[in-house]
Amino acid sequence: KAFITEEEAVAYMNDEDIILRDYITPLLKEDKVVAFVDGSFDAKKRVYGYGAYILAPNSSKPVELCGKGDKHVDLRNIAGEILSVINAVDWVWKNGYDKVVIFHDYEGISKWANGEWEANKGLSRFYQAFIEEKRELLEIDFIKVSGHSNNAYNDKADALAKSAIAENKVMRDQGGNGGFIISNVKEDDILEMLGK
Repeated sequence: KAFITEEEAVAYMNDEDIILRDYITPLLKEDKVVAFVDGSFDAKKRVYGYGAYILAPNSSKPVELCGKGDKHVDLRNIAGEILSVINAVDWVWKNGYDKVVIFHDYEGISKWANGEWEANKGLSRFYQAFIEEKRELLEIDFIKVSGHSNNAYNDKADALAKSAIAENKVMRDQGGNGGFIISNVKEDDILEMLGK
């Protein structure tokens, strides 16, 4: 196993979860939901998957969301990355929380959300508008993590995205209205996103 710091190696040897201790627990104490998100793509099946591993304040167990799709295969795993965030933010909003920190490994997730990258495709334009409107209701922050770097929580989101493809695993939040407020998105973009 490789570690970036000696502290990580010692923590591993002592079976200590420093990500939980140093990053997640302080955010939960600030009443922020923590969501690790990831996407996957299977070139042979031409299907993408998404996964979100969510930890909420005062909750005894994590929430796992995942699914797959084939409407935006031109975006490959990026479609899964985007849909993992949309589903996580939607879960946060529907469950009455008002703050979320999204941990992601694809740079575009925060760049599009923060207006640093221009959204050129229908799904990325929808994502940008979705985050913009949800920010009127929620505090949404993004933290970039390295993919495939022994981050157990990012690995859980990655495994959920992969299982959606390989095992047809679908885990969705079944409660209430999804709350997609789409006032600033062009009709053509919505139709493209829906595959119409």
